[in-house]
Amino acid sequence: MSAFDSLWCRGVIAPWYLRDDQADIYALLVRSKSPFIECARRYGKTTVILVYVLERLIQNPGWVCRWCEPDKNQAREIVIE
Repeated sequence: MSAFDSLWCRGVIAPWYLRDDQADIYALLVRSKSPFIECARRYGKTTVILVYVLERLIQNPGWVCRWCEPDKNQAREIVIE
């Protein structure tokens, strides 16, 4: 098993996947109960949030995450692509 596989299985993704500037947003998500993120378009906000949620899902088997957008096609585009 590679180092990345080992980290993935433990739910540790952010340190090796996110850029340094995205790590600041991730830290805000970890420490704040109601974070507010204001960044430019295409900065990677959704990527950071998905990494945060994915880590929590891996660390807590049985948890369910529901991703909501104005319509189902927009949600698919954001999460899948």
